[in-house]
Amino acid sequence: MGTGLDAAVSAVAEPKNKRHGPLHVAAGTRYLEMCKMLVRKYKCNPNAAGADGETPLFFAILGQGSRAIVQYLINSGADPNKANNRGITPLHLAAGQGHCEIAEYLLCKGANVDPICQDGEAPLHIAARRGMLRMVKLLLSHRADCNRLSDKLHTPLVASLFGSSLECLEAFIKAGANINTGSRVTPLSVAARKGLADCINCLLSKGANPNEPDEDGKLPIEIAASRGWRECVDILLPVTNPLEKYANLSIAQMLQQEAAARQHEALMSVVDGDVAYWEKKYAHALGCYTKAFRLGHGDPALYAKRGLCHLMIHDHHRFLDDAYSYMDAMTPDLSVPCSEEAAVLEYGMNWKELRPGSGSNLTDETDQASREEHP
Repeated sequence: MGTGLDAAVSAVAEPKNKRHGPLHVAAGTRYLEMCKMLVRKYKCNPNAAGADGETPLFFAILGQGSRAIVQYLINSGADPNKANNRGITPLHLAAGQGHCEIAEYLLCKGANVDPICQDGEAPLHIAARRGMLRMVKLLLSHRADCNRLSDKLHTPLVASLFGSSLECLEAFIKAGANINTGSRVTPLSVAARKGLADCINCLLSKGANPNEPDEDGKLPIEIAASRGWRECVDILLPVTNPLEKYANLSIAQMLQQEAAARQHEALMSVVDGDVAYWEKKYAHALGCYTKAFRLGHGDPALYAKRGLCHLMIHDHHRFLDDAYSYMDAMTPDLSVPCSEEAAVLEYGMNWKELRPGSGSNLTDETDQASREEHP
């Protein structure tokens, strides 16, 4: 025990721990007896927060999670609703980790089922985006709001489509989720973008409107065609009102025409973004680069350009996401000068410590599913 405590205290001395105390470390390393000693003998506060606002309860939930430590901390006075600096609560974390037993315990101990973090997401959004059916059903059984909009204007149902989960989609429909609204784009448009033929069939069978355009004025069939999803086009064509531009075209010709138009639109979005950036209209440039991503523009340098826009508007967390995405996507040729790439690399390294040491920054992970809307 003495050696373990020494290790915990030593770990806390590291700057990367963001002033997390010994109880944080003990909880994170699943040392129940050490947690008991720190609380009883050394009077460590179960609600003590590090610089990132995270309490020992967060650390007990991370990774494999420890229900025993979660239970002990709460019984010792830990607040199950205490959020970190970004509004993420222990239930957000349990939902994202898929710890159903821990989530159930938190809820039984008074955790709010629909807490909202800074990005406007509730635990149900996170579980849906990750395709965690059991967690989705658990949260719904505790009356989580299946139509709540996140700040990105997504409902949990739309989040389940970003997670490509037909089972979660069906669970939300059964719970009464709205299938025609709940996003800047309709659920059917998201399914078309992702090429989810089974989800398209499911939505259509429940009355989804195939003639409702997305935020760019595109119908689901146009979106599917521009992405090359032939099976989705086959499904949508008979139920979509006739479009003049598709008159007398085969499905193969439709796909070819939409792909060319989409490529051109993406390129023009990049050009518009570059102009806006040099005019210091960073918010507009950000929107242009994001639209280019949504249209399938695959140049990793866009992460560098968009990352600098995030930096200029002081959104350091999203800047880091783009910086890391850029560095993951390619090994830059530093012999060739490029101001955007060099800046992202430099700032990305310098700002690395901004990321929470515990890795609980769920809404910043921006997994592949959610990147399709905000890549």
